[in-house]
Amino acid sequence: MRRFSTFCVLALSLLLASCKPEIDFVSYRSAQAEVSPAGGDLSMIFSSEAGSASVELEASKAWTASFVNSRAKDWCSLSLESGKRGTATLTVSVKENPDYDQRSASINFVCGDVEKTLVVTQKQKDALLVTSNRVEVGQPGGGILVEVKANISFDYVISEGAKSWIKPVGTKGLVSSVLQFEVSANDSVEKREGEITVTGSAGKEVVKVYQAGETPTLVISSSLEELAPKTSEFVVEVRSNLDVTVEIPVACDWLQEVGTKSVSTNSFYFVAEKNHHRQARASWIAFHNKTWGVSDTVHVTQDFQRIVVSSDTLRASTRGWTVSFETADPDPSAFKLIFSDRWLYRAGEEGLQQESRFFVAAQPVTDLNGSRLGSVRVYYQDFAEPDTVWIRQYGRLPAFSYTTTATRVRIPEVEEEGQVGFVFWGDDTQESWQPALTHTYKSSGLHTVTVEVLNKKQVPITGVEDGMTINLRELRK
Repeated sequence: MRRFSTFCVLALSLLLASCKPEIDFVSYRSAQAEVSPAGGDLSMIFSSEAGSASVELEASKAWTASFVNSRAKDWCSLSLESGKRGTATLTVSVKENPDYDQRSASINFVCGDVEKTLVVTQKQKDALLVTSNRVEVGQPGGGILVEVKANISFDYVISEGAKSWIKPVGTKGLVSSVLQFEVSANDSVEKREGEITVTGSAGKEVVKVYQAGETPTLVISSSLEELAPKTSEFVVEVRSNLDVTVEIPVACDWLQEVGTKSVSTNSFYFVAEKNHHRQARASWIAFHNKTWGVSDTVHVTQDFQRIVVSSDTLRASTRGWTVSFETADPDPSAFKLIFSDRWLYRAGEEGLQQESRFFVAAQPVTDLNGSRLGSVRVYYQDFAEPDTVWIRQYGRLPAFSYTTTATRVRIPEVEEEGQVGFVFWGDDTQESWQPALTHTYKSSGLHTVTVEVLNKKQVPITGVEDGMTINLRELRK
């Protein structure tokens, strides 16, 4: 009886030992996940893509499996959630992870009072994003920001053609990186385009940078060039951000561009030939950029060569008179004079520092009641057309005279502005009347001064000097 009891106790112990709860992961296989044990637990690591992995579970009793967080069932599933004693093959499946964050799920396996855990981890989707693929910059340039959202390391490169005007400045931020660049001013009217390519293991993002060009401008230094009649060179400064073409009217044969001097894109040189004509002439020079439809024009005027540089209308007394005029060359032989009437004749000439002076005598008028008009045509070198000097000789004019023995005298004042008159000093010299006119005699003695005034029967006279005898009889003639 005692022997039997001992045997029963031993058999019961063995039976109890064989029924002790046990559960374990005994093997696993997968080409789509990294599976590794951690003590009695197990971990599976999947990429962001969909996949599955299998594991064999051995349990000594019935077992159950449950997700610690039921929300994980949205992307992770288990082929069996319970089983009996023995070995079972379990398959864990995950869907593609479209997010840029890693995710995980824990599955608890329970067999009696024994618990094991399977941790499933799925990597995030590799991300490389820019918040905008287009940046527009005004012509003056300035700083631009390119915001990059990435969970991987990345680099960037500026397109070759844009490296001269897009310059990196730095990087701001960590998770959301902001790349800083400086864009230079665009000195061209053409807009330009560059690229910043951000690259990483997840691919690349291209940011296009567009910069506006300058407003097309074309401004010239002067809108009017006034030239002397001689051969003249001048320069027109053009400020433009465009290619400029020059246009001169085809009919203008006296104005040309000096191409050999126009080496600067801002300076244009021109020459105007000597004006041999007897009148001024004008033309224009236009600066164009027809592509952009902008232009500006400088007007060019050239004076004619004046042969006579003094007055072209002279007055002579009825008693006979000598007038003079100046011409534009110091060599009198360069000129030819042609007289309109025989009562005019050449009385001499002299060369001055820059001009020539010619003297023309008008013979006395025989008809004292009439006046006459004559002319002298003055030709110069190769000029086909002359200048004309007009000489008006008056008929009889009212006159008064006075005698004086003074060596230096001043004529009495005739109280009228703009008076026309002639003064004969009585020593074979003469002058046109003007206020306060004085004269010095070379010899002493009695001198008779005659003063003619135009259309004056009555002449208020002031400034009469001592020793002066005045004769007014001729004023009544």
